[in-house]
Amino acid sequence: MPVEPKKPKLQFKKLTCSDGSRPSVLLAEDSDAARILTAALLRHIGCDVDTAEHGEEAVSHFANGKNYDIVILDIEMPVMDGVVAAREIRNLAGGSSDTPIIALSAFLADKNHKDFWQENFDIALPKPASKQALHKTIDKVLRMQIDRTSEPINDNYVEETSSDELISKDGLLSVRQQINETVWCSLTDTAIAELRQSADLLRISAAKKDNGETAIYAHKLKGIALSFAAPKLAGLARSLERLAKLCADEPVESALVETVLECTSETIAVLSANNQYKAG
Repeated sequence: MPVEPKKPKLQFKKLTCSDGSRPSVLLAEDSDAARILTAALLRHIGCDVDTAEHGEEAVSHFANGKNYDIVILDIEMPVMDGVVAAREIRNLAGGSSDTPIIALSAFLADKNHKDFWQENFDIALPKPASKQALHKTIDKVLRMQIDRTSEPINDNYVEETSSDELISKDGLLSVRQQINETVWCSLTDTAIAELRQSADLLRISAAKKDNGETAIYAHKLKGIALSFAAPKLAGLARSLERLAKLCADEPVESALVETVLECTSETIAVLSANNQYKAG
């Protein structure tokens, strides 16, 4: 088997605040795999990172006296979503209310929701967030803090795309080049475990005809798929999530649920094979 030449890794200047210190970042993301991956990328570009699994936990960090240079909130999280968490942080006393907040979500790829996020956040960063995108965005926010006259930044948009490709080779390579191989293998194992658990819970929620839970687990699958370059699953899970939210009184089509579950199994198989090949 011919060995593909490795693409050169991008070199990043470590980010620093105006006083030369490392930027302190609070990251809230409900997916374990996506949270670990994003935190690793943030640390690699020079940030100190605390993490939270949902918005309520993020707000509690401030309530416990912590201060941050930047907050990154996933929009759609259980317990308390990113929008509510952003509002709670804005309502805090003292300087915490002025902390720059970055919205992290595939949801923001939809330009129709521009006004929605601008009411609550300083800047939007669509998922999945690469190391390059994180570096560029945080650098902008830090410079915006120095120049208080700057307008909020709102140029980080991408169009939603769909694909029948189970795993994007270029996309996966782009992600895995950003972290060392040991961490990558562990992250992939975590992602596979999350995919399996979410698929099992999706099957149960669909059988119960609980559209609320169906939307939650479809969203979970979508987020993991986006982070690990699985465009087909991301597109199907996105469609199921939207349908579950729209169908308040009727159960979603079982055919779509089965298609998502089948695609999840196929995606897990490809990720597993890829991880075993690299581990060997």
